[in-house]
Amino acid sequence: MTSSKLFHMLSVLLGLIGLVMWFVAILAWPAGVVRFGVTREMMLLCAILSFLTAIWLLIGAMHHITLAKLGERF
Repeated sequence: MTSSKLFHMLSVLLGLIGLVMWFVAILAWPAGVVRFGVTREMMLLCAILSFLTAIWLLIGAMHHITLAKLGERF
C-alpha cells in the first residue's frame, strides 16, 4: 500500500470521526453537562482537531500523488 493511499484512508476516517463527534456535541450533549469527564466544549474542540488533522493528511496524500506522477517514489 502506498503512502498516499494510507494518508487518504486515514484522512477519511478522521473526517468521519470528527463529523460524528460534532453531531454528538451539537445534538445530544447539553451545555454545561460533564459526561465521562468531557464537556461539550471539549468535544467540539476535539472535533475541530480531527477535521484539521484530516485536512493535513489529505494535503499530504495529494503531495505524495504528485510526487508519484513525477516518478519520485518515497
